[in-house]
Amino acid sequence: MFKLRTCLFLILALFLNACNSGQGASPKEEKTEKAEEISAEKMKQAITMLAAESRNGIPAPLDFTKEHHLTIYKYHLMQDGYTKEKYPQLYKSLEQAQKMHLEAGGPPEVKSYEVPSEADFQAMSENGTTTDSGYAIVPIQQITSLGSANGTNYNTSALSSVPGPLAAHQMILGMYDMQGRSIGPTSDTTVYGSATELAVETTGDVGSSENEAQSILTYFYEDSTGTPYHGYIYGYTSAAPDSIQNINPTIQVAGNTEIILCLGRTLGNCDYSPEGGSGSNVLLPITGTIWFGDSIDPINSDSTNVSCLITLARTQAQGGGCMVKSTDNFFADPNTHITGNVLTWNLSPAHFDTVDGCLEKNQNAIYTFTVSVTIRGLPVFVSITNAPDTEPSPYFLKIPDLKVVWSCLPSGTQILMADGSSKSIEFIEDNDEVVADASGRTVKVHSVMRGKDEMLYQVQTRNGYTLRATKGHTLMVQRGQEFLPLAAKDLKNGDLVQTSTGLSPISEISTEPYDGYVWNLVIDPAGKMDSEKTAQSTYFADGILVGDSYMQFKYGRDEKQGSTAHLTKVPEKWQVDYQNYMNR
Repeated sequence: MFKLRTCLFLILALFLNACNSGQGASPKEEKTEKAEEISAEKMKQAITMLAAESRNGIPAPLDFTKEHHLTIYKYHLMQDGYTKEKYPQLYKSLEQAQKMHLEAGGPPEVKSYEVPSEADFQAMSENGTTTDSGYAIVPIQQITSLGSANGTNYNTSALSSVPGPLAAHQMILGMYDMQGRSIGPTSDTTVYGSATELAVETTGDVGSSENEAQSILTYFYEDSTGTPYHGYIYGYTSAAPDSIQNINPTIQVAGNTEIILCLGRTLGNCDYSPEGGSGSNVLLPITGTIWFGDSIDPINSDSTNVSCLITLARTQAQGGGCMVKSTDNFFADPNTHITGNVLTWNLSPAHFDTVDGCLEKNQNAIYTFTVSVTIRGLPVFVSITNAPDTEPSPYFLKIPDLKVVWSCLPSGTQILMADGSSKSIEFIEDNDEVVADASGRTVKVHSVMRGKDEMLYQVQTRNGYTLRATKGHTLMVQRGQEFLPLAAKDLKNGDLVQTSTGLSPISEISTEPYDGYVWNLVIDPAGKMDSEKTAQSTYFADGILVGDSYMQFKYGRDEKQGSTAHLTKVPEKWQVDYQNYMNR
Protein backbone atom coordinates (compact mmCIF):
# COMPACT_ATOMS: atom_id res chain seq x y z
CA MET A 1 0.00 0.00 0.00
CA PHE A 2 1.44 3.33 -1.06
CA LYS A 3 1.93 5.55 1.98
CA LEU A 4 0.38 9.03 1.74
CA ARG A 5 1.32 12.09 3.70
CA THR A 6 -1.14 12.97 6.43
CA CYS A 7 -1.56 15.94 8.70
CA LEU A 8 -0.81 13.93 11.80
CA PHE A 9 2.70 14.27 13.15
CA LEU A 10 4.42 13.30 16.33
CA ILE A 11 5.13 16.35 18.50
CA LEU A 12 8.83 16.41 19.16
CA ALA A 13 10.89 18.87 21.13
CA LEU A 14 13.53 20.72 19.23
CA PHE A 15 16.87 19.46 20.39
CA LEU A 16 20.00 21.48 19.82
CA ASN A 17 23.12 19.44 20.52
CA ALA A 18 25.65 22.20 20.89
CA CYS A 19 28.62 20.10 21.91
CA ASN A 20 29.49 16.64 20.60
CA SER A 21 31.91 15.96 23.39
CA GLY A 22 29.09 15.47 25.88
CA GLN A 23 30.56 18.11 28.20
CA GLY A 24 28.54 21.16 29.18
CA ALA A 25 29.16 24.36 27.23
CA SER A 26 31.02 27.18 28.85
CA PRO A 27 28.96 30.20 29.96
CA LYS A 28 30.28 32.14 26.98
CA GLU A 29 29.23 29.39 24.55
CA GLU A 30 25.80 29.06 26.17
CA LYS A 31 25.16 32.78 25.76
CA THR A 32 26.17 32.73 22.12
CA GLU A 33 24.09 29.72 21.25
CA LYS A 34 21.00 30.99 23.05
CA ALA A 35 21.23 34.29 21.21
CA GLU A 36 21.32 32.47 17.89
CA GLU A 37 18.76 29.82 18.78
CA ILE A 38 16.54 28.89 15.84
CA SER A 39 12.93 28.06 16.59
CA ALA A 40 11.14 24.98 15.35
CA GLU A 41 8.70 27.17 13.44
CA LYS A 42 11.54 28.98 11.67
CA MET A 43 13.14 25.67 10.73
CA LYS A 44 9.81 24.36 9.44
CA GLN A 45 9.42 27.41 7.22
CA ALA A 46 13.02 27.21 6.03
CA ILE A 47 12.81 23.51 5.11
CA THR A 48 9.44 23.99 3.39
CA MET A 49 10.92 26.76 1.25
CA LEU A 50 14.04 24.70 0.55
CA ALA A 51 12.00 21.68 -0.53
CA ALA A 52 9.88 23.80 -2.87
CA GLU A 53 12.91 25.06 -4.80
CA SER A 54 14.94 21.83 -4.81
CA ARG A 55 15.17 18.92 -7.22
CA ASN A 56 15.06 15.76 -5.17
CA GLY A 57 18.56 14.37 -4.59
CA ILE A 58 20.34 16.94 -6.80
CA PRO A 59 23.12 19.09 -5.27
CA ALA A 60 22.70 22.86 -5.35
CA PRO A 61 24.62 25.81 -3.92
CA LEU A 62 23.59 27.39 -0.65
CA ASP A 63 22.64 30.96 -1.51
CA PHE A 64 23.18 33.22 1.48
CA THR A 65 21.14 35.99 -0.09
CA LYS A 66 18.24 33.75 0.97
CA GLU A 67 17.47 33.79 4.68
CA HIS A 68 16.15 30.22 4.75
CA HIS A 69 19.43 28.87 3.32
CA LEU A 70 21.37 30.64 6.05
CA THR A 71 18.93 29.36 8.69
CA ILE A 72 19.38 25.73 7.71
CA TYR A 73 23.17 25.92 7.51
CA LYS A 74 23.49 27.68 10.88
CA TYR A 75 21.14 25.14 12.45
CA HIS A 76 23.35 22.32 11.20
CA LEU A 77 26.42 24.01 12.67
CA MET A 78 24.69 24.47 16.03
CA GLN A 79 23.41 20.91 16.10
CA ASP A 80 26.92 19.55 15.90
CA GLY A 81 28.64 22.02 18.18
CA TYR A 82 30.36 24.21 15.58
CA THR A 83 30.34 27.40 17.68
CA LYS A 84 32.01 30.71 16.85
CA GLU A 85 34.31 30.36 19.85
CA LYS A 86 35.68 26.98 18.83
CA TYR A 87 35.55 27.40 15.05
CA PRO A 88 36.37 31.05 14.35
CA GLN A 89 37.66 30.52 10.82
CA LEU A 90 34.58 28.51 9.83
CA TYR A 91 32.40 31.48 10.74
CA LYS A 92 34.78 33.91 9.03
CA SER A 93 34.41 31.81 5.87
CA LEU A 94 30.65 31.97 6.29
CA GLU A 95 30.80 35.76 6.62
CA GLN A 96 33.05 35.91 3.56
CA ALA A 97 30.58 33.79 1.61
CA GLN A 98 27.65 35.97 2.67
CA LYS A 99 29.49 39.07 1.47
CA MET A 100 30.42 37.40 -1.84
CA HIS A 101 26.85 36.25 -2.46
CA LEU A 102 25.39 39.69 -1.70
CA GLU A 103 27.90 41.47 -3.94
CA ALA A 104 27.49 39.00 -6.83
CA GLY A 105 23.76 38.42 -6.42
CA GLY A 106 24.29 34.75 -5.62
CA PRO A 107 26.87 32.04 -4.91
CA PRO A 108 29.91 31.39 -7.14
CA GLU A 109 29.68 28.80 -9.87
CA VAL A 110 31.13 25.44 -8.90
CA LYS A 111 34.27 24.92 -10.93
CA SER A 112 36.31 21.98 -12.05
CA TYR A 113 39.83 21.83 -10.69
CA GLU A 114 43.26 21.33 -12.10
CA VAL A 115 44.58 18.44 -10.06
CA PRO A 116 48.39 18.69 -9.91
CA SER A 117 50.94 16.01 -10.47
CA GLU A 118 52.72 14.69 -7.39
CA ALA A 119 55.70 16.92 -8.26
CA ASP A 120 53.52 20.05 -8.12
CA PHE A 121 51.40 19.04 -5.14
CA GLN A 122 53.86 20.16 -2.47
CA ALA A 123 54.27 23.67 -3.86
CA MET A 124 50.54 24.12 -4.25
CA SER A 125 49.81 23.06 -0.71
CA GLU A 126 52.42 25.45 0.64
CA ASN A 127 51.67 28.61 -1.30
CA GLY A 128 48.16 28.08 -2.63
CA THR A 129 49.19 28.62 -6.24
CA THR A 130 47.58 26.91 -9.18
CA THR A 131 49.25 24.97 -11.95
CA ASP A 132 48.66 24.37 -15.62
CA SER A 133 49.79 20.77 -15.27
CA GLY A 134 47.58 17.95 -14.10
CA TYR A 135 43.99 17.34 -15.16
CA ALA A 136 40.50 18.69 -14.66
CA ILE A 137 38.23 16.99 -12.17
CA VAL A 138 34.83 17.93 -10.72
CA PRO A 139 33.47 17.86 -7.15
CA ILE A 140 30.97 15.11 -6.35
CA GLN A 141 28.21 15.36 -3.72
CA GLN A 142 25.39 12.86 -3.46
CA ILE A 143 22.82 11.38 -1.08
CA THR A 144 23.68 7.72 -1.43
CA SER A 145 20.74 6.23 0.48
CA LEU A 146 17.46 7.30 2.05
CA GLY A 147 14.64 5.15 3.33
CA SER A 148 13.00 3.12 6.08
CA ALA A 149 12.62 -0.62 6.51
CA ASN A 150 9.58 -0.33 8.81
CA GLY A 151 8.06 3.06 7.98
CA THR A 152 9.19 4.78 11.19
CA ASN A 153 12.94 4.30 11.58
CA TYR A 154 14.73 6.08 8.73
CA ASN A 155 18.37 6.09 7.74
CA THR A 156 20.27 8.15 5.22
CA SER A 157 23.86 8.44 4.00
CA ALA A 158 25.78 10.87 1.82
CA LEU A 159 29.10 11.37 0.09
CA SER A 160 31.26 14.39 -0.75
CA SER A 161 34.48 14.20 -2.75
CA VAL A 162 36.29 17.39 -3.79
CA PRO A 163 39.63 17.81 -5.63
CA GLY A 164 42.38 19.30 -3.58
CA PRO A 165 44.36 20.57 -1.94
CA LEU A 166 41.66 22.03 0.29
CA ALA A 167 41.95 24.16 3.40
CA ALA A 168 38.81 22.62 4.92
CA HIS A 169 36.07 20.22 3.86
CA GLN A 170 32.90 19.62 5.89
CA MET A 171 29.67 17.58 5.65
CA ILE A 172 26.66 17.69 8.00
CA LEU A 173 23.68 15.37 7.50
CA GLY A 174 20.37 15.61 9.36
CA MET A 175 16.85 14.17 9.22
CA TYR A 176 13.59 16.03 9.85
CA ASP A 177 9.88 15.29 9.94
CA MET A 178 7.44 17.13 7.71
CA GLN A 179 7.07 19.82 10.37
CA GLY A 180 10.78 20.62 10.10
CA ARG A 181 11.62 19.10 13.47
CA SER A 182 14.83 17.16 13.98
CA ILE A 183 14.06 13.45 14.41
CA GLY A 184 17.53 12.19 15.19
CA PRO A 185 21.16 13.14 15.67
CA THR A 186 22.93 15.02 12.93
CA SER A 187 26.11 13.42 11.65
CA ASP A 188 29.14 15.41 10.60
CA THR A 189 32.73 15.09 9.52
CA THR A 190 35.42 17.65 8.71
CA VAL A 191 38.93 17.35 7.31
CA TYR A 192 41.56 20.07 7.14
CA GLY A 193 44.35 20.34 4.57
CA SER A 194 43.16 17.26 2.67
CA ALA A 195 40.64 16.27 0.06
CA THR A 196 39.85 12.59 0.23
CA GLU A 197 36.24 11.57 -0.02
CA LEU A 198 33.96 12.07 3.01
CA ALA A 199 31.02 9.85 3.94
CA VAL A 200 28.40 10.33 6.64
CA GLU A 201 25.24 8.56 7.75
CA THR A 202 22.52 9.21 10.30
CA THR A 203 19.15 7.91 11.46
CA GLY A 204 15.82 9.33 12.49
CA ASP A 205 12.57 8.12 14.04
CA VAL A 206 9.30 9.72 12.91
CA GLY A 207 7.39 7.81 15.61
CA SER A 208 4.48 6.76 13.39
CA SER A 209 4.14 5.17 9.97
CA GLU A 210 1.86 8.06 9.04
CA ASN A 211 4.77 10.48 9.32
CA GLU A 212 7.63 10.86 6.87
CA ALA A 213 11.24 11.98 6.93
CA GLN A 214 13.32 14.46 4.98
CA SER A 215 17.09 14.29 4.58
CA ILE A 216 19.20 17.45 4.31
CA LEU A 217 22.92 17.42 3.61
CA THR A 218 24.93 20.63 3.87
CA TYR A 219 28.53 20.72 2.71
CA PHE A 220 31.31 23.28 2.73
CA TYR A 221 34.83 23.44 1.36
CA GLU A 222 37.45 26.11 0.94
CA ASP A 223 39.88 25.62 -1.92
CA SER A 224 43.55 26.60 -2.14
CA THR A 225 42.62 30.09 -3.40
CA GLY A 226 40.63 30.78 -0.22
CA THR A 227 37.27 30.70 -2.01
CA PRO A 228 34.47 29.20 0.15
CA TYR A 229 31.81 26.98 -1.43
CA HIS A 230 28.64 26.01 0.41
CA GLY A 231 26.02 23.62 -0.91
CA TYR A 232 23.18 21.32 0.03
CA ILE A 233 21.15 18.34 -1.12
CA TYR A 234 17.51 17.89 -0.20
CA GLY A 235 16.19 14.34 -0.16
CA TYR A 236 12.68 13.03 0.39
CA THR A 237 10.95 9.74 -0.28
CA SER A 238 7.35 8.80 0.46
CA ALA A 239 7.50 5.05 -0.08
CA ALA A 240 9.75 2.14 -0.95
CA PRO A 241 9.68 0.62 -4.43
CA ASP A 242 8.40 -2.92 -4.77
CA SER A 243 11.63 -4.17 -6.32
CA ILE A 244 15.00 -2.89 -7.65
CA GLN A 245 16.93 -4.77 -10.36
CA ASN A 246 20.45 -3.67 -11.22
CA ILE A 247 21.60 -5.41 -14.40
CA ASN A 248 24.71 -3.30 -15.02
CA PRO A 249 27.19 -2.64 -13.53
CA THR A 250 27.60 -5.96 -11.73
CA ILE A 251 30.05 -8.85 -11.47
CA GLN A 252 30.06 -10.74 -14.76
CA VAL A 253 33.09 -13.01 -14.37
CA ALA A 254 32.89 -15.95 -11.99
CA GLY A 255 35.37 -15.68 -9.16
CA ASN A 256 35.54 -11.86 -9.08
CA THR A 257 34.79 -10.30 -5.71
CA GLU A 258 34.47 -6.79 -7.16
CA ILE A 259 33.32 -5.28 -10.43
CA ILE A 260 36.34 -4.80 -12.70
CA LEU A 261 36.07 -2.05 -15.34
CA CYS A 262 38.92 -2.15 -17.86
CA LEU A 263 39.43 1.10 -19.77
CA GLY A 264 41.24 0.63 -23.06
CA ARG A 265 42.42 -2.75 -21.85
CA THR A 266 41.38 -6.38 -22.10
CA LEU A 267 41.92 -8.81 -19.28
CA GLY A 268 40.68 -12.29 -18.60
CA ASN A 269 38.77 -11.19 -15.51
CA CYS A 270 37.39 -7.89 -16.87
CA ASP A 271 33.68 -7.60 -16.16
CA TYR A 272 33.56 -4.67 -18.59
CA SER A 273 35.94 -3.59 -21.33
CA PRO A 274 33.88 -1.18 -23.47
CA GLU A 275 35.28 -0.32 -26.87
CA GLY A 276 36.71 3.19 -26.88
CA GLY A 277 37.03 3.40 -23.10
CA SER A 278 40.11 5.09 -21.65
CA GLY A 279 41.27 7.22 -18.72
CA SER A 280 39.84 10.29 -20.44
CA ASN A 281 36.78 8.56 -21.93
CA VAL A 282 35.07 6.64 -19.15
CA LEU A 283 32.41 4.25 -20.48
CA LEU A 284 30.26 1.89 -18.43
CA PRO A 285 27.01 0.06 -19.23
CA ILE A 286 24.22 1.12 -16.86
CA THR A 287 20.96 -0.81 -17.07
CA GLY A 288 18.21 -1.76 -14.66
CA THR A 289 14.56 -1.78 -13.68
CA ILE A 290 12.56 -0.47 -10.72
CA TRP A 291 9.01 -1.64 -9.96
CA PHE A 292 6.98 0.82 -7.90
CA GLY A 293 3.84 0.24 -5.84
CA ASP A 294 1.63 2.40 -8.07
CA SER A 295 1.69 4.08 -11.46
CA ILE A 296 4.39 6.69 -11.99
CA ASP A 297 3.10 10.22 -12.57
CA PRO A 298 3.59 11.71 -16.05
CA ILE A 299 6.72 13.84 -16.33
CA ASN A 300 5.75 17.52 -16.22
CA SER A 301 6.79 20.01 -18.91
CA ASP A 302 9.91 21.23 -17.09
CA SER A 303 10.85 17.78 -15.69
CA THR A 304 10.99 19.17 -12.15
CA ASN A 305 9.08 16.18 -10.75
CA VAL A 306 11.84 13.75 -11.77
CA SER A 307 15.60 13.67 -11.27
CA CYS A 308 18.58 11.41 -11.83
CA LEU A 309 22.23 11.62 -10.84
CA ILE A 310 24.90 9.09 -11.82
CA THR A 311 28.45 9.59 -10.57
CA LEU A 312 31.83 7.92 -10.17
CA ALA A 313 33.88 9.31 -7.29
CA ARG A 314 37.56 8.61 -6.81
CA THR A 315 38.70 6.93 -3.60
CA GLN A 316 41.96 7.24 -1.65
CA ALA A 317 43.10 9.79 -4.20
CA GLN A 318 42.78 13.56 -4.13
CA GLY A 319 39.01 13.75 -4.37
CA GLY A 320 36.49 14.50 -7.09
CA GLY A 321 35.16 12.36 -9.90
CA CYS A 322 32.89 12.53 -12.93
CA MET A 323 29.20 12.40 -13.82
CA VAL A 324 27.32 10.72 -16.64
CA LYS A 325 26.84 13.17 -19.49
CA SER A 326 23.27 12.10 -19.98
CA THR A 327 22.19 12.57 -16.36
CA ASP A 328 20.21 15.72 -17.13
CA ASN A 329 18.58 13.99 -20.09
CA PHE A 330 18.10 10.62 -18.42
CA PHE A 331 14.33 10.62 -18.81
CA ALA A 332 14.57 11.92 -22.39
CA ASP A 333 16.92 9.13 -23.39
CA PRO A 334 15.23 6.78 -25.91
CA ASN A 335 16.36 3.81 -23.82
CA THR A 336 14.68 5.09 -20.63
CA HIS A 337 11.04 4.01 -20.38
CA ILE A 338 8.16 4.51 -17.96
CA THR A 339 5.34 2.02 -18.35
CA GLY A 340 2.73 2.14 -15.62
CA ASN A 341 4.57 1.39 -12.39
CA VAL A 342 7.82 0.30 -14.08
CA LEU A 343 10.93 2.37 -14.81
CA THR A 344 13.61 0.83 -17.05
CA TRP A 345 16.87 2.25 -18.37
CA ASN A 346 19.60 1.03 -20.69
CA LEU A 347 22.64 3.29 -21.12
CA SER A 348 24.90 0.94 -23.12
CA PRO A 349 27.32 2.33 -22.43
CA ALA A 350 26.86 5.45 -20.35
CA HIS A 351 29.29 8.21 -21.31
CA PHE A 352 30.76 10.00 -18.35
CA ASP A 353 32.01 13.55 -18.73
CA THR A 354 35.24 13.48 -20.66
CA VAL A 355 37.64 14.54 -17.97
CA ASP A 356 41.25 13.48 -18.25
CA GLY A 357 42.11 11.64 -15.09
CA CYS A 358 38.51 11.30 -13.90
CA LEU A 359 39.45 8.03 -12.26
CA GLU A 360 42.67 6.84 -10.72
CA LYS A 361 44.52 3.95 -12.33
CA ASN A 362 43.86 0.62 -10.71
CA GLN A 363 41.80 2.18 -7.95
CA ASN A 364 38.34 1.56 -6.59
CA ALA A 365 35.63 4.05 -7.53
CA ILE A 366 32.38 4.83 -5.75
CA TYR A 367 29.49 4.31 -8.14
CA THR A 368 26.14 5.88 -7.26
CA PHE A 369 22.93 5.91 -9.27
CA THR A 370 20.03 7.87 -7.77
CA VAL A 371 16.65 8.48 -9.32
CA SER A 372 13.47 10.17 -8.14
CA VAL A 373 9.96 10.01 -9.62
CA THR A 374 6.61 11.08 -8.23
CA ILE A 375 3.61 8.89 -7.51
CA ARG A 376 0.36 10.64 -6.70
CA GLY A 377 2.35 13.84 -6.48
CA LEU A 378 4.83 12.56 -3.88
CA PRO A 379 8.52 11.81 -4.56
CA VAL A 380 9.97 8.30 -4.38
CA PHE A 381 13.77 8.27 -4.10
CA VAL A 382 15.79 5.16 -5.04
CA SER A 383 19.55 4.59 -5.11
CA ILE A 384 21.94 1.91 -6.37
CA THR A 385 25.45 2.28 -4.99
CA ASN A 386 28.62 0.75 -3.59
CA ALA A 387 29.20 3.77 -1.33
CA PRO A 388 30.34 3.22 2.26
CA ASP A 389 27.85 3.37 5.12
CA THR A 390 25.01 1.90 3.08
CA GLU A 391 23.27 -1.36 3.86
CA PRO A 392 20.72 -3.25 1.74
CA SER A 393 17.20 -1.88 2.15
CA PRO A 394 13.90 -1.87 0.24
CA TYR A 395 14.73 1.75 -0.66
CA PHE A 396 18.18 1.19 -2.10
CA LEU A 397 20.42 -1.52 -3.48
CA LYS A 398 24.03 -2.15 -2.46
CA ILE A 399 26.29 -3.48 -5.23
CA PRO A 400 29.89 -4.80 -5.06
CA ASP A 401 32.93 -2.53 -5.09
CA LEU A 402 34.09 -1.32 -8.48
CA LYS A 403 37.74 -1.23 -9.58
CA VAL A 404 39.04 0.62 -12.61
CA VAL A 405 42.01 -0.90 -14.45
CA TRP A 406 44.43 0.56 -16.94
CA SER A 407 48.21 1.32 -17.36
CA CYS A 408 50.43 -0.79 -19.60
CA LEU A 409 53.68 -1.31 -21.52
CA PRO A 410 54.12 -1.25 -25.33
CA SER A 411 54.68 -4.23 -27.58
CA GLY A 412 58.32 -5.30 -27.68
CA THR A 413 58.95 -4.61 -23.98
CA GLN A 414 61.33 -7.34 -22.79
CA ILE A 415 60.31 -9.27 -19.69
CA LEU A 416 62.97 -11.08 -17.61
CA MET A 417 61.96 -14.74 -17.41
CA ALA A 418 62.71 -17.24 -14.65
CA ASP A 419 65.31 -19.06 -16.80
CA GLY A 420 67.25 -15.82 -17.37
CA SER A 421 65.99 -15.26 -20.91
CA SER A 422 63.93 -12.32 -22.17
CA LYS A 423 60.52 -12.47 -23.82
CA SER A 424 58.45 -9.75 -25.49
CA ILE A 425 55.47 -8.88 -23.30
CA GLU A 426 52.98 -9.57 -26.12
CA PHE A 427 54.12 -13.22 -26.18
CA ILE A 428 53.84 -13.81 -22.44
CA GLU A 429 51.31 -16.54 -21.59
CA ASP A 430 49.40 -17.56 -18.49
CA ASN A 431 51.56 -19.58 -16.06
CA ASP A 432 54.81 -18.27 -17.55
CA GLU A 433 57.37 -17.69 -14.78
CA VAL A 434 59.08 -14.29 -14.47
CA VAL A 435 61.67 -12.76 -12.13
CA ALA A 436 59.88 -10.76 -9.44
CA ASP A 437 62.63 -8.78 -7.69
CA ALA A 438 66.36 -8.18 -7.22
CA SER A 439 66.73 -11.36 -5.15
CA GLY A 440 65.92 -13.48 -8.20
CA ARG A 441 62.67 -14.81 -6.78
CA THR A 442 60.31 -16.07 -9.51
CA VAL A 443 56.52 -15.91 -9.77
CA LYS A 444 53.86 -17.11 -12.19
CA VAL A 445 51.82 -14.92 -14.51
CA HIS A 446 48.13 -15.21 -13.80
CA SER A 447 46.87 -13.36 -16.90
CA VAL A 448 47.80 -10.74 -19.49
CA MET A 449 46.06 -7.43 -20.28
CA ARG A 450 45.99 -5.79 -23.71
CA GLY A 451 44.80 -2.40 -24.96
CA LYS A 452 45.77 0.67 -26.98
CA ASP A 453 47.23 4.03 -26.05
CA GLU A 454 48.28 7.24 -27.80
CA MET A 455 51.21 8.42 -25.69
CA LEU A 456 54.12 6.87 -23.81
CA TYR A 457 56.60 8.10 -21.23
CA GLN A 458 60.22 7.13 -21.88
CA VAL A 459 62.35 6.67 -18.77
CA GLN A 460 66.14 6.34 -19.04
CA THR A 461 68.43 5.34 -16.19
CA ARG A 462 72.05 6.33 -15.67
CA ASN A 463 73.16 2.69 -15.89
CA GLY A 464 71.77 2.33 -19.40
CA TYR A 465 68.21 1.00 -19.21
CA THR A 466 65.30 2.54 -21.14
CA LEU A 467 61.63 1.80 -20.47
CA ARG A 468 58.55 3.06 -22.29
CA ALA A 469 55.24 2.98 -20.39
CA THR A 470 51.81 4.60 -20.27
CA LYS A 471 51.53 7.57 -17.92
CA GLY A 472 49.85 5.57 -15.16
CA HIS A 473 52.18 2.58 -15.09
CA THR A 474 54.16 2.33 -11.85
CA LEU A 475 57.89 1.93 -11.38
CA MET A 476 59.46 0.98 -8.05
CA VAL A 477 61.26 4.04 -6.67
CA GLN A 478 63.40 4.13 -3.53
CA ARG A 479 62.46 6.90 -1.09
CA GLY A 480 64.60 6.70 2.03
CA GLN A 481 64.65 3.04 3.05
CA GLU A 482 61.36 2.23 1.29
CA PHE A 483 60.39 1.27 -2.22
CA LEU A 484 57.25 3.01 -3.39
CA PRO A 485 55.36 2.72 -6.67
CA LEU A 486 55.16 5.98 -8.62
CA ALA A 487 53.35 6.49 -11.90
CA ALA A 488 55.50 7.30 -14.91
CA LYS A 489 53.89 10.75 -15.14
CA ASP A 490 54.99 11.57 -11.57
CA LEU A 491 58.65 10.54 -11.88
CA LYS A 492 61.47 13.08 -11.94
CA ASN A 493 65.13 13.06 -12.84
CA GLY A 494 67.26 11.66 -10.04
CA ASP A 495 64.63 9.27 -8.68
CA LEU A 496 66.29 5.96 -7.73
CA VAL A 497 64.72 2.99 -9.48
CA GLN A 498 65.46 -0.70 -9.13
CA THR A 499 67.05 -2.23 -12.20
CA SER A 500 68.14 -5.81 -12.84
CA THR A 501 71.76 -4.78 -12.14
CA GLY A 502 71.10 -2.59 -9.10
CA LEU A 503 69.77 0.81 -8.09
CA SER A 504 70.21 3.64 -10.57
CA PRO A 505 68.97 7.23 -10.78
CA ILE A 506 66.73 8.36 -13.64
CA SER A 507 68.76 10.46 -16.06
CA GLU A 508 66.03 11.56 -18.51
CA ILE A 509 62.23 11.48 -18.89
CA SER A 510 60.41 12.29 -22.13
CA THR A 511 57.12 11.62 -23.89
CA GLU A 512 56.39 10.35 -27.37
CA PRO A 513 53.30 9.64 -29.49
CA TYR A 514 52.30 6.02 -29.88
CA ASP A 515 49.82 4.09 -32.00
CA GLY A 516 49.79 0.46 -31.06
CA TYR A 517 49.00 -2.16 -28.46
CA VAL A 518 50.04 -1.89 -24.84
CA TRP A 519 50.19 -4.74 -22.31
CA ASN A 520 50.37 -5.48 -18.61
CA LEU A 521 50.78 -8.61 -16.53
CA VAL A 522 48.77 -9.81 -13.57
CA ILE A 523 51.13 -11.64 -11.24
CA ASP A 524 49.92 -14.30 -8.83
CA PRO A 525 52.76 -14.92 -6.35
CA ALA A 526 50.66 -16.92 -3.90
CA GLY A 527 49.07 -19.18 -6.48
CA LYS A 528 45.69 -17.56 -6.01
CA MET A 529 44.22 -14.15 -6.61
CA ASP A 530 43.20 -12.08 -3.59
CA SER A 531 42.91 -8.46 -2.48
CA GLU A 532 45.92 -8.61 -0.15
CA LYS A 533 48.61 -8.79 -2.83
CA THR A 534 51.83 -7.06 -1.88
CA ALA A 535 55.06 -5.95 -3.49
CA GLN A 536 55.54 -9.53 -4.62
CA SER A 537 53.45 -8.49 -7.63
CA THR A 538 56.35 -6.94 -9.54
CA TYR A 539 58.46 -7.93 -12.54
CA PHE A 540 61.35 -6.60 -14.63
CA ALA A 541 60.44 -4.84 -17.88
CA ASP A 542 63.32 -3.71 -20.10
CA GLY A 543 65.55 -4.13 -17.04
CA ILE A 544 63.48 -1.90 -14.68
CA LEU A 545 61.30 -3.18 -11.84
CA VAL A 546 57.62 -2.32 -12.42
CA GLY A 547 54.34 -3.22 -10.77
CA ASP A 548 51.57 -5.44 -12.09
CA SER A 549 47.92 -4.41 -12.15
CA TYR A 550 47.03 -5.61 -8.65
CA MET A 551 50.16 -4.27 -7.00
CA GLN A 552 49.39 -0.87 -8.55
CA PHE A 553 45.92 -1.04 -7.06
CA LYS A 554 47.02 -1.76 -3.51
CA TYR A 555 50.15 0.36 -3.38
CA GLY A 556 48.71 3.13 -5.52
CA ARG A 557 45.94 3.44 -2.94
CA ASP A 558 48.36 3.43 -0.03
CA GLU A 559 50.69 5.90 -1.75
CA LYS A 560 47.84 8.31 -2.39
CA GLN A 561 46.71 8.11 1.21
CA GLY A 562 50.25 8.76 2.42
CA SER A 563 50.97 11.58 -0.01
CA THR A 564 47.79 13.40 0.90
CA ALA A 565 48.73 13.21 4.56
CA HIS A 566 52.23 14.60 4.25
CA LEU A 567 51.99 16.84 1.20
CA THR A 568 49.15 18.93 2.50
CA LYS A 569 49.16 21.17 5.53
CA VAL A 570 46.49 22.75 7.65
CA PRO A 571 46.66 26.48 6.85
CA GLU A 572 47.56 28.71 9.78
CA LYS A 573 44.19 30.46 9.83
CA TRP A 574 42.45 27.09 10.30
CA GLN A 575 44.68 25.87 13.13
CA VAL A 576 42.28 26.78 15.98
CA ASP A 577 39.36 25.09 14.22
CA TYR A 578 41.49 22.05 13.50
CA GLN A 579 42.73 21.66 17.08
CA ASN A 580 39.23 22.01 18.54
CA TYR A 581 37.87 19.50 16.07
CA MET A 582 40.61 17.00 16.93
CA ASN A 583 39.97 17.54 20.66
CA ARG A 584 36.33 16.46 20.21
